[in-house]
Amino acid sequence: MSALITTIACVLSLCAIRTMMRGDAKRMRVVGGTAMEPTRRIVWLSRVLLWGPGIVLAALGDAAGFVIWLGALTAFGWAMVAMPHLTLAATLPIRRYVDDARYWALGRYVAVRRIIEMPSRIAELEQEVADMRRELDALRAEREDRAA
Repeated sequence: MSALITTIACVLSLCAIRTMMRGDAKRMRVVGGTAMEPTRRIVWLSRVLLWGPGIVLAALGDAAGFVIWLGALTAFGWAMVAMPHLTLAATLPIRRYVDDARYWALGRYVAVRRIIEMPSRIAELEQEVADMRRELDALRAEREDRAA
């Protein structure tokens, strides 16, 4: 029963995220779509569907379900960022993209390429941070030499 409640909570919150995503004008502009104009009712319903299931899981004392729910929301959010074309195309009128096979191929290519390139990008960023730390240590040592 606990697994069923957790699954329902995740699905409700994921639906809310997708609804909020369709109202994001910047995100829709990237893929050439138009953002829906959310009414106050839709905004509040999305907020309730987003946070309500987590509150219910916490109120029921289902710690494992609550953590799974948080993890599912995080993973889905990262997936939306990693695959913007595929995720957004699913929320736009599908007829618009059925004829354009290149769009789908590009979306898949970009998503897979980003996932494959993540470890190397992380290594590059870690190297940059290490370089900046060395520069900072050198500047601190130089400042201490001047002060002495």
